[in-house]
Amino acid sequence: MDIFLSYAGVDRERAKVLADALARASYSVWWDRTIPPGRVFDEVIQEAIAAARCVIVLWSADAVRSNWVKTEAAEGASRGLLVPALIEDVAPPIEFKRIQAANRRSARRTDDGSRLVVAASGTHRHRRSHPTDALCGRMGRRR
Repeated sequence: MDIFLSYAGVDRERAKVLADALARASYSVWWDRTIPPGRVFDEVIQEAIAAARCVIVLWSADAVRSNWVKTEAAEGASRGLLVPALIEDVAPPIEFKRIQAANRRSARRTDDGSRLVVAASGTHRHRRSHPTDALCGRMGRRR
């Protein structure tokens, strides 16, 4: 799986727009709409984060207060795979302020996610070997 998408529940529609756009761009995206019936959700989430090549966190006012979102972001950051994106005019929790966030505050419903790809790819995009590498920092560096 390429991307684990973390967001606050009230931001589900914006997460869906981004997930759909990334899927159209040939990225495999996991978000909590894909938890199978009968599975324990925190185990499924942990497995999905462990399998991800990238963790995108959508920061909103609700997300910065969500313990789940902060935990998912911390796991992505600890593995060097976190790509934060601001979807509202908020400051990320203090432990994530050192990581540059993509600005998606004005992203429209029709936004294809390409601005996030460009913002996250930085100057390293030419040295990458996997399609997700242009989106996410140090791919494949699992701990």
